[in-house]
Amino acid sequence: MAVEFFFMEPERVKCVKVNVPVVLAEEEVEIVIDNTSCLPELVMKIDHIDVRVKDVEVEPMFIHERPSREDMDFMEDNPFHMEHHHMNNERVSKIKTLVIHGTLHKQIYYVNKDNDVKHTAEDIPFTKTVHLSNKVLVMDEDQVSATFKRASANIKWELVKASRLHQTGMVHIRVKLIEEREIFVQVCPRIEPTGKCDRVNLLRDPSLEAWSDYLMPVFWGGSNLSRSTRAHSGRYAAAIGRFAPSDSGSLSQTIHRGLKRGQHFKLTFFAQEHCAEGGGHGNRFTLTANVVYYDAMGMEVDMVSKKFTSGDIPNDSYGSFSVDAGKIHEDAVAAMVCFVFEPEKNNTNTVIIDDVSFMCVS
Repeated sequence: MAVEFFFMEPERVKCVKVNVPVVLAEEEVEIVIDNTSCLPELVMKIDHIDVRVKDVEVEPMFIHERPSREDMDFMEDNPFHMEHHHMNNERVSKIKTLVIHGTLHKQIYYVNKDNDVKHTAEDIPFTKTVHLSNKVLVMDEDQVSATFKRASANIKWELVKASRLHQTGMVHIRVKLIEEREIFVQVCPRIEPTGKCDRVNLLRDPSLEAWSDYLMPVFWGGSNLSRSTRAHSGRYAAAIGRFAPSDSGSLSQTIHRGLKRGQHFKLTFFAQEHCAEGGGHGNRFTLTANVVYYDAMGMEVDMVSKKFTSGDIPNDSYGSFSVDAGKIHEDAVAAMVCFVFEPEKNNTNTVIIDDVSFMCVS
């Protein structure tokens, strides 16, 4: 089904000139072709006759006359075409008649007096003049052409004498008379996504500076967390697994504001790997960055995840990471940004996260 848009635009809109085929007339044409043929030898009977139509041409016949009131009204409503016709001095072109030429090709299969099946070919040219019910106004004669779907034909026959064959063929052609016209069309205004993209970080305390104590940030939730002074910016960052590097941990924040349907979001953050206090040098863990979308009932409607191994994260220096969070689901009213730390056996290292951003990008 075609998609339609209706706009009531107070501002100016853009128009472009395009070339389109305009159907001026459409006719169903039947042509009767009656002929009698002399066969190359005496025959006992006609087995069958195959027919097809070839070399069809349609020729429009132009006439020139002064424009009627209806013609003038049409061209006044289409000012671009006024360039072709100066209404006070010039006649207009019209088409009233089409002349159709073609050939009916026949393959005649017959049984001769020796009871052998043979065949002979025959081409019968035909011409048909078609008068349109109404004269058709033409803007530019050079741009007029006629097209037709594949012509069909059938035939009846009667063997009048042993060497004389009477045939009646019926040809059916559907003709379309077309003119290529240049017209102006209005271009639909660009459809903006629902809600303007403000490119603002929607996370509270994205640099993790506010802590209620050294184990829990004020605006973030999580487990197996501790405050770290190894910050990318500001004074603090969040270390996951610092005191228990062999246990899983997390850092998360839920966003309830600024989410608008159709917007595209991106999650970015800085992270580094660091040897936990009292630990060795085992660095076997994965860090998964998740963005989970929820509807008004608190049900999950979409989720985007990306995993990073310990080998992806620089040791004792920050690296920048990003996750394409996709377009906001149409039912989403909240989003949760969550980092999950999953150590393997004998892991001794931790991951430190700072300067997290969740922002609309388009």
